[in-house]
Amino acid sequence: MLLEPWNTILFFVIIAILTQFYKLWKGKGGKTPSKLFLQILTFVLSGIFVFFNGGFVGLIWPIFPAWSGDFVGFLGGIIVFAGDLIAVIGLAFGAMMALYEGLLKRIFEIVGFAAKEKAAARKSSGFWT
Repeated sequence: MLLEPWNTILFFVIIAILTQFYKLWKGKGGKTPSKLFLQILTFVLSGIFVFFNGGFVGLIWPIFPAWSGDFVGFLGGIIVFAGDLIAVIGLAFGAMMALYEGLLKRIFEIVGFAAKEKAAARKSSGFWT
């Protein structure tokens, strides 16, 4: 837990930069990836981060239920595990998307770390538009 603030900050920066690199790489080939695909990519990267970090912002990675011979109890444990897993990864993904759509996307476009037409449009229209 000692490294938690730094891990979270690195998560926001690294995931955003990796996603932006992928957008630029695909854009050079003439194919722009869909927003849905980029969100799925970000969700998967968020899950990988949360797994290796053991959690996100105080929520811990859920523990898979143990088989105790009771099928109904085990099935209920799996359902609870899946819900907890989606909650932890969803929190990381939601925070990442909010920060990216609200701030990082505009910063990337202003500094030129985006498609040339998007960067030019951002510079001519202003920061928040």
